[in-house]
Amino acid sequence: MSSVEASNSPPSPFQRRRNVAPAPRIDWYAWREQFEDEWLQDEHLSIIGPTGTGKSALVVDLLKIRSYKVYVITKPADEKLERALLRQNYVKIPAFPKSPPEDVDKYLLWPPGSGSLAREGMEQQRVVLRDALTKMFQGPKGGRPGRWCCVLDEARYVADPAYLGLRREVNQVLIQGRSVFMAMVLLFQRPSWVPPEAYDQASHLFIAGDNDKRNVQRFREIGGVDGDEVAATVQHLKKYEWCHIDARPGEGKVEVIKMPRGL
Repeated sequence: MSSVEASNSPPSPFQRRRNVAPAPRIDWYAWREQFEDEWLQDEHLSIIGPTGTGKSALVVDLLKIRSYKVYVITKPADEKLERALLRQNYVKIPAFPKSPPEDVDKYLLWPPGSGSLAREGMEQQRVVLRDALTKMFQGPKGGRPGRWCCVLDEARYVADPAYLGLRREVNQVLIQGRSVFMAMVLLFQRPSWVPPEAYDQASHLFIAGDNDKRNVQRFREIGGVDGDEVAATVQHLKKYEWCHIDARPGEGKVEVIKMPRGL
């Protein structure tokens, strides 16, 4: 290949297209106060990071902004997260109630069969979660639909056909939830496990540090923001830092936040 041909060749998908500096680091308290006004009831969040990056601590704190929230756990056990939610007066339930009382607006939904490898246990979870998503989305008979903010602690496990297989239900809430003021917060451990809708329909994304070339390329393709800035940022994050992407139309802001330990 001649030098002219080489210069006209398209860049490798793993090659940084522009020399872009990482996004600025923002004071947590100033950012948190502003985010409290910006995160609206009908806006979805996606949080992506491996175990140990502080996903649970971040989402538990951000949920203080919302009223009417349901935190779904499908693990066999998570004592630290359970304690954190119960301290905030979440009501632990095995299934979503048919008629939630008005004086209860915080639920920890932990379906029977969670963590089971048996088909029966997975079916129990599937039935409970499909019912819960349907009730939250439709609302009570004669009452208001939506209004709930639903957190899926292991969104891949809930949506992937290899596990609970509720991708259609999750996607419907992502795509149509805004019309009924229902929000979803999806937690993922790896970018390769994130369905396109969790990127495309999220108003805000939070991404932990990542140097894997394939993952960085996927982050570069997130719409509504400077993909090169996102790619540069996620590769320079320190422990417990997050790349916050404001993907709302007309915003396209990228910044780095770090939640103080012990909050």
